[in-house]
Amino acid sequence: MASFSNVPFDITEKIIDTLQDDLSALKSCSLTCQLLLPLCRKHMFQSLTLFSFPSQAVFVFAPPQWYHTRHPFPLLRNLLDSNPGIADYVQNLIYETGTSLKDSDQVLRILETFRRVQSLEVVGVSSDWDEMPPTLTGSISRIIQPSVTHLDIRVFGDVSITIFIPCVNLASLTLSAIYGTVVDIDKLKKISPGVVPQLQSFHFGNNCSRYVMCLVKARYRNDLPVLDFSNLRTLNVRVDNRLDLGAAQALTKVARMLETLHYTVRHFANGYKGLAASINPSSFSTLKRLYFHYYINHGAQDPLYGINDELKALSDFNVIEEIHLEITIDIEFPRNTSNEWGNLDSILAAGFPFLKTLTLSVTDFGFPTDGSEIIFLERLEKLPEEQFPLLSTNSRVVFKFTRV
Repeated sequence: MASFSNVPFDITEKIIDTLQDDLSALKSCSLTCQLLLPLCRKHMFQSLTLFSFPSQAVFVFAPPQWYHTRHPFPLLRNLLDSNPGIADYVQNLIYETGTSLKDSDQVLRILETFRRVQSLEVVGVSSDWDEMPPTLTGSISRIIQPSVTHLDIRVFGDVSITIFIPCVNLASLTLSAIYGTVVDIDKLKKISPGVVPQLQSFHFGNNCSRYVMCLVKARYRNDLPVLDFSNLRTLNVRVDNRLDLGAAQALTKVARMLETLHYTVRHFANGYKGLAASINPSSFSTLKRLYFHYYINHGAQDPLYGINDELKALSDFNVIEEIHLEITIDIEFPRNTSNEWGNLDSILAAGFPFLKTLTLSVTDFGFPTDGSEIIFLERLEKLPEEQFPLLSTNSRVVFKFTRV
């Protein structure tokens, strides 16, 4: 104990910080002396996941790698009752509602204790938000407070727009499988907000384009947006259909300082069409990283899904430094590997003066059954030298090719 008292506090804190992923070490240190207890608790109780299973509700204080150790809810309730200060250590909270709400009273009591959550993830089971008990949705809504900077909502229908009003410091928002449209939008006409959340990062996944479009358009009575997307630095979209495409383009139009764009297309040949035209002109001077990930469907003729046209439209008017192409293709439906790939090489070499890195990753699945499929795989292996002679030999550009 004397040895710790002679060590500067900041040094002691750094030592404990290095042990943050070692639960057993943190437990041992917390028992060593009173000085180390709060430092260890900061990591031991920083992340909490609540699960509502049909049989019972369980919890785990842990980062993802520790999820195998789960405990029944009553234990958590007793822990928080006997040590109220522990709730203030919880910064990252995940709540998976499950298919049963039989323990909602216990969940309610526990959720009410958290006041400093910074990252919140709520996962539903395809049910409407308003089908949950009002007391429970009220508790979740109260967690979505000014302290929350990262919010992730998945698998719900008709989520009320009012949940975003308190989170004035929200910087990162993720939505996935949010069915239906925004609920309670009429209530906005009665509200004049003091502060509007300035999103830095936004990610939308599958089946939520209608909801996203409503969020982009939603306004208070003084015409201020509910969420300000104009300052987005990072945008991550998934496009499966025309509705998704419209939502993606609405976001690229409003974002004025975009730096990184992740754009995933699944089996939709026109998924990239109009991308260049939709990018806000102000982002031409800030956009530095492009990530394209797409799945080629059976009817597609263009192995690049129209990316060449969009990149050509961006030529000479960009500061893009990195382009990453990740392609998943079914080899039972071989595609042309010649013209479009070579055109991409020419477009990037001539019109992207700031380009430093080009990554091309091709994942093929299925089994070759005839000679044409084998030839197709052989051509894939030779893409760098045969189709990218300009970039693969350019000392200014790091060209990375992988085939899985």
